[in-house]
Amino acid sequence: MHNYFVRRALILALVLPGLLAGCSAPAPAQNDAPSETRTLITSVGDLPRFDYQVGTSSMTTVTDDVAFRSLATRVASDRIELLRTHRFSDEEQTRRWYRSIALLYDQIPDHESAARYRALANDKAPAHNLGSIASFVEAELNTGGGKRGDPQYDERFAREFKAKLREVPFHAIREDLVTWRGLADVPNEDGIRAAAESITDPKLKASNGVASDSVVAEIVNWRQAYRSLYWLPLVGPIAADILDQNALLEREGDLWTPRQIVLDATMPGTEVRIGVWDTGVDPDVLGGAMWLNREERSNGIDDDGNGFIDDLHGIALTSLGTRRPGTVRPVGTLARPYDELLGMVIAEADLLRGVENSGTLAFKQLLQSLSVDERAVFDQERAKIAGFIHGTHVASIAVAGNPFARIVAAAYGYPDETEDTRPPSLESVIVEAESSKAVIRYFREQGVRVVTMSWITSAQLLEAEMERHGVGGSAEERSSLARAWFAEHRSRLEAAIREAPEILFICGAGNFSDDVDFAEYIPAGLQLPNLVTVGAVDALDRPASFTSSGKGVWLYANGSNIEGLVPGGQTAVFSGTSGAVPQVANLAAKLLAISPALKPEDILRALRETGVTVVDLPEARSINPKKAVAHVRRAK
Repeated sequence: MHNYFVRRALILALVLPGLLAGCSAPAPAQNDAPSETRTLITSVGDLPRFDYQVGTSSMTTVTDDVAFRSLATRVASDRIELLRTHRFSDEEQTRRWYRSIALLYDQIPDHESAARYRALANDKAPAHNLGSIASFVEAELNTGGGKRGDPQYDERFAREFKAKLREVPFHAIREDLVTWRGLADVPNEDGIRAAAESITDPKLKASNGVASDSVVAEIVNWRQAYRSLYWLPLVGPIAADILDQNALLEREGDLWTPRQIVLDATMPGTEVRIGVWDTGVDPDVLGGAMWLNREERSNGIDDDGNGFIDDLHGIALTSLGTRRPGTVRPVGTLARPYDELLGMVIAEADLLRGVENSGTLAFKQLLQSLSVDERAVFDQERAKIAGFIHGTHVASIAVAGNPFARIVAAAYGYPDETEDTRPPSLESVIVEAESSKAVIRYFREQGVRVVTMSWITSAQLLEAEMERHGVGGSAEERSSLARAWFAEHRSRLEAAIREAPEILFICGAGNFSDDVDFAEYIPAGLQLPNLVTVGAVDALDRPASFTSSGKGVWLYANGSNIEGLVPGGQTAVFSGTSGAVPQVANLAAKLLAISPALKPEDILRALRETGVTVVDLPEARSINPKKAVAHVRRAK
């Protein structure tokens, strides 16, 4: 299981969130060869796999211009050749493929070739993210000579960069501007090196220096981060200036908050149980909003005979299906105190949303002081804490304003420190799938009506885990094996959800700005009458820059800067589809509290009929809680 929130462990290491969106997302295009003669690609699983010999140190390639040029040229050549032999069923995927080639050339840098492939993608201008705009400006400047570090070149770069930003709608780059302003004095080469050594190098070592496409994407990512160290000091002040000049637009209004509704505890209502299928929920924080199993005692005994010991508020299963008491996942051994790490996780989120306070200042100072080895440990421990707090944050959002809601927690799939070193296998995949079935069975037995699933998994993620452990042979062999194993998981999960028609399962589209169908995510890509996939919008009903989408993603909720509680009782603000999912669960539970006879299809119909049209997505709807509650009350 891949937790959405873990993406934040990479944000600072990558320096520029979303910069590589095109480089890791595949897709082909128009070609002189008749389309009938080319192999059709409908999903990421249809893509041919490639191997590249790069050595066991990713940063050696990242920092060596000759070595990186050699790798990028080979990758670009393979991607270009693929366009001659394959075609994509989706034009947007075709454009993304061309953009991925352009990004490769940008990082060589070969701006002339990059411009050619950008044009083939029908991009007359760079994409609306600051990294692409910076590359575009450099391409134009290179035609006039000069080089990085020369005062005149730097001055021209800053001037042209600012001019290009003024051509882009403010709302399209607002999030990037906030991030670049906050990070201008944070990233350094040691931070990038620490991330590369802990994330990418273990895979290279396991494969004796042979990199798959996904590992190459990571190397290109680190290269972009490394080259962006030049831009950040120049563009940070520009980003701040543009944000200051658009301060009025920052206060243009909040359409989301006025739509919220709080149910009155003194009014008639029915208890509704919400299953939070996540990384664990701290019952001390949720208090009376937690469901209580009155047949169980905290005594180390399975009092009710259901196979789970001490399941007072829910259950916990490790990655290998081992059943654990309680609903809070362990964080394991930490080099720094939990409170300090939690403060740093919150500070990082604050920094990325444009908040400056004592916490963000301390966070930046700490990052600058760490060695490469210390930074690697620090990043890993922040990721642990991010996972640990995720489920509680989701649960607190799901019950807000609803005195009739009760949380049934399922802490699922978290790594056991003694088990996580085992390589993936068909057996482990089936165990995970059977654990999924056990969770759904437990929810049904406890009368759960709504379930949050703020996580995804896919054959490609399994493939990457196999690569990390050196499982599966060549890239093509590993891909084939991963798809066969993953099919076992998908079929079991899909069947288990289908067999619980009384439960509305709510899953997140993801934070990868990609297509859930092309990526073949589950549960996000499943098409079932009692499951809905939720994308994220901001408070003005605009799709969030990070949200994934797809043909089946028609329902959206606010996922930008969502406040919730974390273990220990502190308040934290995070963004992601993990914040949008519990907003929908919250509303569904309120509708059921008012009208418990509603079925999942009734709830989804009400959300569609009362929703607000999402900006630029005429078929999509953002939930309107106040209007939906009024609609159900009238129909009752």
